[in-house]
Amino acid sequence: MITLHKIEGKILVEFPLTLQNREMLLGTTVSEISDNGNALVGQKIKKLLHIKFALRDSVMEMREVSNFARRPIFSTSKDESIKEAMKKGIGEPVMEGFKVMAYNAGSTVVVFDMTDFGVSNNKRMAIFDPYGKKTFDAEVTALNAETSQGNQLGVGLANGKFFVLSLKTANLGEILGDPDKKEFERYYQMNGRVFDIRYRFRYSNGWT
Repeated sequence: MITLHKIEGKILVEFPLTLQNREMLLGTTVSEISDNGNALVGQKIKKLLHIKFALRDSVMEMREVSNFARRPIFSTSKDESIKEAMKKGIGEPVMEGFKVMAYNAGSTVVVFDMTDFGVSNNKRMAIFDPYGKKTFDAEVTALNAETSQGNQLGVGLANGKFFVLSLKTANLGEILGDPDKKEFERYYQMNGRVFDIRYRFRYSNGWT
C-alpha cells in the first residue's frame, strides 16, 4: 500500500517496490470547497492519468501507460521479431522523475517527494473548473466595464493588483476561468489599495 506523508508543507510518498510496473489511475477530486463557483465536491476536473511507477537507478519514474493523443500501433503478425520491434515503438514515456530520498531497512520501500507534481500549478492535476468563475488572490474592491464596445472589464483588488479582462468571445466562462489565456487578460501590479478605476482603450481612430 502506498502511504502519503505531509511534513512541513511537503508531500512525501512511501512506495513499496512490489508495486513497480503496476498500472494505476491518478487524479484529483474536490473533497471540500468554500465556493461552488470554482468546483463542486466530488468533481474530477481532469481525466485520470493512466500511469505506472518504475525505479531506475536512484530515480522513481512515473510512466504514462496510455494516452489517446498517441497513435496506437497494431499488428496481427505472429513473428516474434516483429513483435519485439513494435514494442520499441510504443514505449511508455516518462512523465516525471522523482529522486529517491530514502529506503527502509530492507530496501523494499522507497520514499520520494511529489510536492511539485501534486500541489504546484500542474495542469494535469487541476482542481478548479476551467469553466467556473475567475478566482483572485484578494478581495475585489473595484470594477469598471464602461467602454463603448462593452468588451473590456477592469478589476481592482485590495492588494493593489489590477486586471483587464477581455470579453470578446462567446464563451465568457472559459476566459474568466483560465488564467493561462494571456491574450485575454492583462495584469498590473500597483502599490496600495485599488478603490476606483478609470481607464480607456483606443478603438479604431478614437478612444473608448
